[in-house]
Amino acid sequence: MDAGAELAARPTLEEITASYDQMLQRIRDRLDTELGPFTWYEADPRSWSNCGGEFTNLGGHTTSPPLWAFEDNIPDDKWPHAQRIVADITAEYGFATGGLGINTSGRHLTHGFDTTLGAHYRFGTHVATTLGVSSGCHRSTSPTPWATTTQASESP
Repeated sequence: MDAGAELAARPTLEEITASYDQMLQRIRDRLDTELGPFTWYEADPRSWSNCGGEFTNLGGHTTSPPLWAFEDNIPDDKWPHAQRIVADITAEYGFATGGLGINTSGRHLTHGFDTTLGAHYRFGTHVATTLGVSSGCHRSTSPTPWATTTQASESP
């Protein structure tokens, strides 16, 4: 399949943004219920970018929903449970856990990838705990999808 056809076959940027927002909310809710509660905050705002690589100049964009964090470490003995929660929920959205991770006392990091859509997530804990996802390239129903927000820093 050529890059233009592949991009057209993918969900729109707006659809994938809503899906990943829902996924991150479900993860936070379940971590809160089973291991928390935690005081989550947006450590980094939502961001957007033009696509590169095989999708350059096709009008697609990538997005990263807000990076979520809380000011605490998930204890070593609870990390496997937290990691399972994230892996289970992200699998429902097409992600497979993998890649280089960290698993040392007081510091843990896991990644997951959706190779079909080119997305990845990262979940880690050390001094604080962070949870984020970045999309692959998607076409948008708006030529400037970031214009629906009020944060100028979100423009590519």
